[in-house]
Amino acid sequence: MTWQKRQETLFGGRLLSTNWYQKRLLLLLIQDGQDNQFITQQFDGCASWWTQGPDATLQIELAREMGYTAARYGHVMFPENVYEPALECAELLLEGVGKGWASRTYYSDNGSTAIEIALKMAFRKFSFDNGLLSDFPNNSRTDKSVQLKVLALKGSYHGDTLGAMEAQAPSSYTGFLQQPWYTGRGLFLDPPTVSLSNNKWNLSLPEGMHCKNMIKKGMSFSTRDKIFDKSRDKSDLTGVYSSYISQKLLQYPGLKESIHLSKVLVECL
Repeated sequence: MTWQKRQETLFGGRLLSTNWYQKRLLLLLIQDGQDNQFITQQFDGCASWWTQGPDATLQIELAREMGYTAARYGHVMFPENVYEPALECAELLLEGVGKGWASRTYYSDNGSTAIEIALKMAFRKFSFDNGLLSDFPNNSRTDKSVQLKVLALKGSYHGDTLGAMEAQAPSSYTGFLQQPWYTGRGLFLDPPTVSLSNNKWNLSLPEGMHCKNMIKKGMSFSTRDKIFDKSRDKSDLTGVYSSYISQKLLQYPGLKESIHLSKVLVECL
């Protein structure tokens, strides 16, 4: 089946411009069987998974650069080598998000090991900021009485490597058959959820977040963009969220002198 036929089967109409579609992944120009044209928006539910962050234009550029590089180098190990694009990227990161606190840039070739690196960086910074390194002057002593844990969301997924799995809530994927070493090193909160029903976006709160004076208004939205509008930071629900988080932190039995929540880990939206 050709790409054109697949589009007809998928959308019940004819895709007028394949190139136009490739450049704007979320907008499709469709012509139905009665020659009526319309534009429909498609929501990419997997856009937060590791490699799909760049837009369509940047994806083409990245593919071209990777092909050019692959034709020149078989394998490059960063510990002893560097090439100009990677160096420029590192400098931009240090002058941007890392300005004022970071002095190194770590590269990873996949999402789960990137999470492992992020965990190491966060734990190191937390330990330094809170004086936990003062007991390790020779950097050779290990003290298992100090435990560093994460604050994350239930239902989240960060990757399949051991550290990434430890930073997620218990699920069928962390059971003994799949991850026999799993302990779950963190406090995992129930997040609000959003659903689309009858052309309305509805916000649902987890059971632990409900209260007697629960706010009924502001739970339904006409568009997805209104849910993520920054003006909602001043809504009444913000107080509900803050109260819920504070309550869970106070109730968490793991917070002791030797146990620290040292990293917040949240999947991108």
